[in-house]
Amino acid sequence: MPSPRLSASWRRWGSSTAGVPRRRAERYGIGDDAWFQAIMASARIDTRIAAASARSAQALGPDMPAGARLENLSQFLHHVTEDLVRSAEHWRRVCFARPPAGRRGRRRDGVRRAG
Repeated sequence: MPSPRLSASWRRWGSSTAGVPRRRAERYGIGDDAWFQAIMASARIDTRIAAASARSAQALGPDMPAGARLENLSQFLHHVTEDLVRSAEHWRRVCFARPPAGRRGRRRDGVRRAG
């Protein structure tokens, strides 16, 4: 554990270095569409799982309980993933059609902001 004197020295140095990031939040930026990219990556994985489930269901046959469950899983993941992708694309267009809060530009109703 650093001594109080060393900690005070670091704090003084940190306060004198204007523009140098001091907190983790200042060092790492997250893109505006990070959540969209994460959802799309998840959808790609789910699509692969659905395809593998369909292949396994076909190999086992629909008469086997495991084959029927895998076929149901495949169909479920396929439909939910399609809905998720469609919804993510829709809300990306809605949410990113306007400038982020605090920036100049048009309001949501299309009226130009003053300033």
